[in-house]
Amino acid sequence: MLDIVWKCLATGCVAGLGVLLVQYVWDQLKRNFKKGLPPGPYGLPFVGYLPFMPKHGHRGVEALKDKYGTVFGLTLGSRYVVFLCDFGSIKEALSQDSLLNRPDEFPFKVHKEFQGLMILNGPLWKEQRRFSLRLFKNLGIATQAMERHIHDEVGHLLQEFRDKKSKPVLPMTLLTPSTSNIISALVFGRRFEYSDPERIYLDKLIEIIPALAAQISFINFFPWLRNLMVFFKLGACEMLRDALVRREDFVESKIDFHDETYQDGVVRDYIDGFIYEMRNQKGDQKAFTRNVLKGNVASFFGAGSETVRAAIDWLLLMSAVYPERQKKIQAEIDEVVGGTDRQVAWSDRNKMPYTQA
Repeated sequence: MLDIVWKCLATGCVAGLGVLLVQYVWDQLKRNFKKGLPPGPYGLPFVGYLPFMPKHGHRGVEALKDKYGTVFGLTLGSRYVVFLCDFGSIKEALSQDSLLNRPDEFPFKVHKEFQGLMILNGPLWKEQRRFSLRLFKNLGIATQAMERHIHDEVGHLLQEFRDKKSKPVLPMTLLTPSTSNIISALVFGRRFEYSDPERIYLDKLIEIIPALAAQISFINFFPWLRNLMVFFKLGACEMLRDALVRREDFVESKIDFHDETYQDGVVRDYIDGFIYEMRNQKGDQKAFTRNVLKGNVASFFGAGSETVRAAIDWLLLMSAVYPERQKKIQAEIDEVVGGTDRQVAWSDRNKMPYTQA
């Protein structure tokens, strides 16, 4: 009996090693046949170079850049990835239409009905981007009215900090509603008070969706695992899908309200502008749909609030870690405003090179 077990184990090990060897040889052949690929290290079958990446991945990238140059490639999992490590190569790559498509990222495709600027590609993405930029411009995104709105929102944020009366506070809890209120005003036509239940609900989704997506982002390197993860609801897949659905339901309720109160010729916000396009588009190709609208709104909150919140969060941390730089920034601001009570304006930016940097 034991002999049979050992033979089975031995056969399995040999078969496994054989598969690994075939995969390794196949990877090398593919790489050799693909001419013009940038230099880079070789990896292992199935997992690529992942086992050799340090815990802090950026440090590993720095080391590889020093060895192979500012443009190099390697296999992570079963995906070949090219790294661009300097401004010139990044600018050159992003100026080519053939490289503008977004990669097939898994986390935000857990919910299969999701559409929007975040994952669209090709002509539809260009049309939505062009339309959104034009509409935001008409809504005053680059005007003094928008700047005044931002100043008002900053005032609310500062008051929230004052109300803490020097007690410890996690900045993210106040920065999230502050930054997302800027997007709320453009998209929904109104801001929400920090204590508003809708504000709290939306902010919670804004915070947990990126966190859940990060937990399963490794699947991007192992596409063959996707269907298994979704089918068996492994890891954070189901929680992420649920959060995405709840966010869409929230946006759907706002779209319903705008649909019911819509008036021709009156564009209160982004949703109104999109509804106008939906009702007036012609032809068989329907580029403006409710699904795309929901996806666009979700994309704006992801790109326009969470990223800004994270940047300010890091700025506060770095200011605390390097107080001498904080003092230098404050001195430059004081010099520009001239001891008055006025707030810094966008028009002052060229007078504050250190603060901008």
